[in-house]
Amino acid sequence: MRIAINSYISNRGISGSAIAVEKIHESLVRLGHEVIIIKPSSNFKSKIMNLVYLVLWDTWICSRRAIQSEAEILINTCNTGLHAPQIRSVLVIHDTMVLDNKDDFDAGYRIYAKIMFWLSAKKARVIMTPSEFSKKSIENHWPKRNVIVNYWPIKQSSVNQNRLVNGNFIILWNAAMEKHKQPQLMLDIAIEVRKKLGIKLQLYVVTRRGNAWSNFMEELEKIPKWSEWITIYSNLSTEELSSLYELSDVLLVTSKAEGFCLPALEAMAKSLPVVHNNIETLVEVCGYRLDDHDFGILDSMVQQCVALSRNSEKLEDVRMQARHRSLNFSEERFDRQMQWILEES
Repeated sequence: MRIAINSYISNRGISGSAIAVEKIHESLVRLGHEVIIIKPSSNFKSKIMNLVYLVLWDTWICSRRAIQSEAEILINTCNTGLHAPQIRSVLVIHDTMVLDNKDDFDAGYRIYAKIMFWLSAKKARVIMTPSEFSKKSIENHWPKRNVIVNYWPIKQSSVNQNRLVNGNFIILWNAAMEKHKQPQLMLDIAIEVRKKLGIKLQLYVVTRRGNAWSNFMEELEKIPKWSEWITIYSNLSTEELSSLYELSDVLLVTSKAEGFCLPALEAMAKSLPVVHNNIETLVEVCGYRLDDHDFGILDSMVQQCVALSRNSEKLEDVRMQARHRSLNFSEERFDRQMQWILEES
């Protein structure tokens, strides 16, 4: 079967959504389908022009190209995109954060999302989403839609063996520098953990610029000698990111909301414990809820990090649990669900 993939998001660089496009592509190839990637040749420098072109892309350009390529199915991979009238279609909605947490996103994007999410979901024959939490969110906005959950898969690789390098406890934070990722919470946790552990803490921040970048850098400059224990990375290759997973002791996730959180799954597959703030999606993906009955969530996350740093047996046990949990997110499971979704379209 010839299937076209709307890969507009790939033009914006590395992101969880762009990686998800790759996972869909790989699955379709494994299933034996012919895949056609449809994406713009370039981006405009102006935000307004980019927004105008995005609307044209979602409503007309992409579907026209899919028809011209003689595709039988068009998969719109990043929340929006109208179906082409002559061919079947699948809409992938990762999350509805821009509709649910409006203060965390730019006004122009909020207006675009409010209109285009609604149009896209209304017209879609089938909607694919990566978590039960996202499915409930979608159904709250657009009842009676055909929404099917398909968890993102992960390839199993070598288990992380390098821990407490040179006596340091290393916290990794891997997220875009966006308001809804709550980078300030990440900094607050790291500072408190460092107070308890002393100079033995290192914080690795893997990120790309977003709407919280300026505020984050301002807060960073307030920390004395921050460059001695905080390292910021960007534009890493897959191999470089994998090396950081192998060097780190925990992955910290501080997001206000997530549709899935691929870094958490990537970490678990590397036997890297995930310390998160109990948002519903992370509980679903990681399989546990942090006990915060006696403390606030910040103090609970700090205590979890400190406990893992001081108890090697507990750290090893949590590593094994993380690795075992990641086995639930296999490529075989994803492929079976993907084929069903194609048939539903």
